[in-house]
Amino acid sequence: MNCSTGCDGGCDRGTGRCTNCIMGQYGRYGDRCDMSCNTECDGGCDRNDGRCTSCIGGKTGNGCNNSCNTDCTVCDQDDANSCTECKDGRWGSSCSKLCNTYCKPVVGATVGECDQMTGNCINGCLPGKIGSNCTSDCAAGSYGDYCTSKCGNCADKTPCDIITGGCGLVGCVDGFQGPTCKDVQEPDDNTTIIAAAVSAVIAVIIISIVIFLVLKCRRRRKSTESDQVLVNDIPLKAKTDAPRPSEQTPKGRWNVL
Repeated sequence: MNCSTGCDGGCDRGTGRCTNCIMGQYGRYGDRCDMSCNTECDGGCDRNDGRCTSCIGGKTGNGCNNSCNTDCTVCDQDDANSCTECKDGRWGSSCSKLCNTYCKPVVGATVGECDQMTGNCINGCLPGKIGSNCTSDCAAGSYGDYCTSKCGNCADKTPCDIITGGCGLVGCVDGFQGPTCKDVQEPDDNTTIIAAAVSAVIAVIIISIVIFLVLKCRRRRKSTESDQVLVNDIPLKAKTDAPRPSEQTPKGRWNVL
């Protein structure tokens, strides 16, 4: 009796049982190694009963012909709901929990990845969020990845956007510009000319007021001095020539002295 073509190392002379089975593409099992292991086995199968040593991703069962639950990528061979790896965006023993939507996704994925046991974000947070599971907003005055960028100068003391650092519709306070209100605003030529003209007008007005007040003060001083001169210029005789009552005659005439 010839040994089976699936034997590796010969076979028993009396029964034809192979000493070992050749692995082949998927492996073989049975006394004569004439049966192939399931194509979804990973690493071959048991020589005697064909039980897979392990399963490829997403499969479970003795022959790896059952699927893990839909949220697993790898599960225990004996339990479809005992996951060892979850699809992106999920965590937990059966991958039934969702990662925080602010977890940063891995390259090529559209959803964030988190630790299967804790739910903590593996690749950090999307801009504007911080914390192990990305549930906290950036503090006021900061924004972006890991909240390390600084912002401010929004009008009305409005906090900047925690993702972009912008001030939105409120805009920037006077003197600042740009998407994050960090750039000092330079006055344009027209503004400079207008400011200079206004300053010149104000200066002329102030000087005119000062001159007016000085001239008025001088005129008042001269007027006072003129009045004093007129009083001092009255003749002394004119001041004392008025007759005294005792010098009148009984008939009302003045005595000539």
